Amino acid sequence: MPLYAILHSDIEGLHEKSCTLVHAGSPVEIAQHMLAHPKQWQALLYQLYPDDGDSRSLWQRIQADKLTPETLLALINQTCCDEPAEMVRIQPVQVQSLNQVKVETRWIGSDASDYLDSMSGDPPVSSAQTLSSSTIEELLAIYTQLRRRKGRELSAQLNQMRQQVIAEFDSIRQRELEFTALQETLLDQLQTHFAFDARSLLTTIDFERFVHSMLVAGLEKSGVTPPLQVAQSPADWVLKTLPHPLQLQNIQIIRPSKEPEITEFFVEMQVSLGDWSQFLSVPVGGSKDGLSVSYQPLYTTQQWIEVSYQIQKNLVKLPIAPDLQLGLAQELVCLLTYIGELFNITGIVDRLGSLQI
Repeated sequence: MPLYAILHSDIEGLHEKSCTLVHAGSPVEIAQHMLAHPKQWQALLYQLYPDDGDSRSLWQRIQADKLTPETLLALINQTCCDEPAEMVRIQPVQVQSLNQVKVETRWIGSDASDYLDSMSGDPPVSSAQTLSSSTIEELLAIYTQLRRRKGRELSAQLNQMRQQVIAEFDSIRQRELEFTALQETLLDQLQTHFAFDARSLLTTIDFERFVHSMLVAGLEKSGVTPPLQVAQSPADWVLKTLPHPLQLQNIQIIRPSKEPEITEFFVEMQVSLGDWSQFLSVPVGGSKDGLSVSYQPLYTTQQWIEVSYQIQKNLVKLPIAPDLQLGLAQELVCLLTYIGELFNITGIVDRLGSLQI
């Protein structure tokens, strides 16, 4: 049966020609054995990289792709190591032609289950040099080669991943801008309602759910009496019974920090209720975690505590009896905190995109 040599320079980091000897009927038969028993060829295939723009080694391709023997042979013929001259080929040899070639490894096992060995009937070729006899120079050469291959393979894969992430970010950013534009259009229409009378929110289902969540959050935080004490149904609030409209003017988003990872900002507005008028700043966003990817409202007890503090500074001017002013103030806190979060439309994609990829 013909004797084939898989020639490979610098295999295992040794700067000499080396080869793997295989008894087989043809190169296709060798490729068939590689595909049928990849584990026996792992050490060789792991180090071979076809020069076709794909960063994966032959070993990785055999694991992931369905290759035919002919395709595998074609890839082997494209394989080069670190230098253009270091090509890998499968070719027939005469025994005497191996005088200048060091036989480094016998990749096929010698047990009876090995297909090619069972066909050849020949004993396995002994390794000319074992690891135990390697010099420090050879070990350093092996290590240097391994480090170079590690950098080449992983750098290519990481760069490919980076390009994919950047492309995906651009796609998501564009979609986010489209959503934000729609939000801004709706908020412009809502501002018309808020300028006329923001109390129209009191009868909406979404606001009623918000009030319930605020009450629960306050109870969980305090553990005793919730600091926020309002009727669970906004339809029963004192605010709804007043003869004066609650008017909100000049609503705008203010971002105090230009750092992209700081997501906290404020919604400022001019609030009027009868003769009472006050400029308020509602904190929204709330997260200082640059990795936060939630588009949902981030209501917190800290928000209404800060709004409550601002209202209490001008509490005595609220157009209602003194004994009802505190309750009315808490109702205003709920409503204004809710409205503030409606304007929480800052983009998340740019914030994540500022992270180093």
